[in-house]
Amino acid sequence: MLARQAWFLGGLGFAPGRMAPALLIFALLSGVVTFWMSPLFHGLSRRHEYEADAFAAGLIQQRQPLIAALRKLNEQNLSNLTPHPLYSGFYYSHPTLLEREAALERTAGA
Repeated sequence: MLARQAWFLGGLGFAPGRMAPALLIFALLSGVVTFWMSPLFHGLSRRHEYEADAFAAGLIQQRQPLIAALRKLNEQNLSNLTPHPLYSGFYYSHPTLLEREAALERTAGA
């Protein structure tokens, strides 16, 4: 384990074998790693959202009630309808309303 390595904590000015500094360093550095991994996790989440929308529309055999509910939810949350694609791709875990509506229209045609 890295926290038990004398060179690691000693190189940062801490006494070797102490867990508190190791946890602090891990907490500080984990944000750097997870920040760059978040687009991957958000992309996976968006894919699941599209699948859930298609399932719900297929279950009720209509897409219009789902679209109306999504619009109402979007209005109540004051969501941005047209964020920049790079921004939404990096920070949004759910597709925008317009993307979800377009996906529902495509699945209805299929």
